[in-house]
Amino acid sequence: VNFCKPSADVLFASAASVYGSGVVAIVMTGMGSDGALGARAVSQVGGYLVAQDPSTATVASMPAEVVESDEVVPLADLGARLASLVTSP
Repeated sequence: VNFCKPSADVLFASAASVYGSGVVAIVMTGMGSDGALGARAVSQVGGYLVAQDPSTATVASMPAEVVESDEVVPLADLGARLASLVTSP
């Protein structure tokens, strides 16, 4: 898929179909648009989508593809933000 193996689109779409609104997906640095369709699938089922702030990405094209995420977070803050998302009720 998208000339990528493994494909982020397949990963995100699969997680969305299995876990629905319980999915937290994070899109980080990367080239091209692999992950954009899967990220939309996560959003469509009510999952939570976080994108790395493109200004902190080594290659900004992938997080820039999903700027319509629930949240845009700088790289330095992603770990703490993920921890807070998975530990809060």
